[in-house]
Amino acid sequence: MTRPMGIVRVPRSKHRCDPQTPASAPEPHPFTGLLCHCYRGPRVGRRLNHPAHALWGLALLLVGCSAYPREKFELQIPPALGTMPGPDAEFGEVEVLFATDRQPRPERDRPDFGPQRGRRLSYGYGLVSIPREHYRGRLVEHGFGPGDPRRAVVLQSVTVLHDARRGRDAEAFWQRLRERVAHSPRREVAVLVHGFATTFEETIQTAAQVAHDVRFDGVPIVYSWSTQGSVLSYLVDGANAEWTAPYFADFLDQLVRDSGAERIHLCAHSMGARVVVRSIRDYLTRVGWLPFASAEAADGRGRPFSQIILAAGDLDADIFERDYLPSLLVAAERLTLYISRSDRALNLSSHLNGFDRIGQRDLPHTDLQLLQRVDIVDVTDFDRDFFGHLYHSRSPRVLADIQAVLDQGDWRAECGVPDDEADSDAAQKQCRGLQRNFYYRLQPLGQ
Repeated sequence: MTRPMGIVRVPRSKHRCDPQTPASAPEPHPFTGLLCHCYRGPRVGRRLNHPAHALWGLALLLVGCSAYPREKFELQIPPALGTMPGPDAEFGEVEVLFATDRQPRPERDRPDFGPQRGRRLSYGYGLVSIPREHYRGRLVEHGFGPGDPRRAVVLQSVTVLHDARRGRDAEAFWQRLRERVAHSPRREVAVLVHGFATTFEETIQTAAQVAHDVRFDGVPIVYSWSTQGSVLSYLVDGANAEWTAPYFADFLDQLVRDSGAERIHLCAHSMGARVVVRSIRDYLTRVGWLPFASAEAADGRGRPFSQIILAAGDLDADIFERDYLPSLLVAAERLTLYISRSDRALNLSSHLNGFDRIGQRDLPHTDLQLLQRVDIVDVTDFDRDFFGHLYHSRSPRVLADIQAVLDQGDWRAECGVPDDEADSDAAQKQCRGLQRNFYYRLQPLGQ
């Protein structure tokens, strides 16, 4: 088992670098804003206001954000994704629909949802700006504040279509989803499930950035569960990942029935993998596919989901192989696991839990026949943030591969494979720059 690498412990203060910072809070050091917007997953740097803390921030920046290449990425927002700006506008807007079991925060200026558990789902959508001058994998450019839509991915507004507290009809959400799906050429949606230590606002912003950066021509949906928003609440978030699974299974059931989508993708990061795998098994049991169906038997029935992507999955690898992998292959046409040997967050998790996580290794105990529909992609060489845990949304090379998994855009034509071979599995792996060992190792494109 991989030994955990060094973890930086940052002293806490009262300052928060989010828009709700009270006026009385201490002024942050200049490096603070940069750090906060480079690491929007594990909330390191959220409370920095001392010059000594700023040195930590500078060190993290040098080994973290700046390690990913600056890849300028043309702004393209298809109708299913949002609104493309006019020629003189400096940013466009991506619309991200959401479902959440978080309890609302009534004290905020705009609708927001906190870390407390709810017993019913609320629904709505957020509008997120994407700057015209955008770099793939970046939420903000250095030197600009968090609320500047000219250079940052910013949550502009949140609209609640169904408030669980007030019992409003949720049909407005499903009607809006169907209208958006009608604009998608392949009538597809992607449901993104975040990991631990993530706030509601962060989930919406990151979902919009990822959907844009993989050229998704469908409808992005966030399922936001009640994480505490702090790396110190890891165990609490683990309990909440189990708590939310029945609610996410309810959501999947209605999504399959009422969305009008023909292709439904599920994408989970970190601890969100626990939510997805438990909910999938629960959903299949409800609709009568389990315990009777096998992956082979499902071939003739039509699977409810297209792609399932688990990136940096924080879930016991042995339990995943034994208990969850078979049901995922019943539910989905294909499964992709992204792993990294440089993931310090998962190294610490495996140390705390005693066993490897699925984001660290391959699946040595899985039948070779089942592995025909599983791609395990080692992204260690492209995992360059400080914690090694955010490559799914920060690495331009990994985002390009996710784009290929979702089969978005003209990536097939760009890789130079002849048309008569473009649909073969070998050609797809060649286009994606994957080198086969027992699993796939991500290589620079063109090699």
